[in-house]
Amino acid sequence: PDHKKAVTVAQVEACIQTTLDGLKVGDFPVLFSQDAGGAPQSYWPKPHPGMGVQLIETYKLDPTSCVFVGDRTTDRTFAFRCGFQFAWAHDYFR
Repeated sequence: PDHKKAVTVAQVEACIQTTLDGLKVGDFPVLFSQDAGGAPQSYWPKPHPGMGVQLIETYKLDPTSCVFVGDRTTDRTFAFRCGFQFAWAHDYFR
């Protein structure tokens, strides 16, 4: 990756697997944006709602029944734009 803060897909997948293992949720669908840093190339990276819309449509979710857990202001903005409830990670995983 050209962006100095960019991570590889393998690093993201490993992080996601560690999270899923810790939550003990088994096989779970996960989406993430592969846009490079800088100006967004799509509506997928947070705080844009692209990923949320995809999940809502694919799994026929009621957004008001969903909780998005995050640790950044962009996470909270994403949740709001998708109609999800929001919880700060440090509170949710306490």
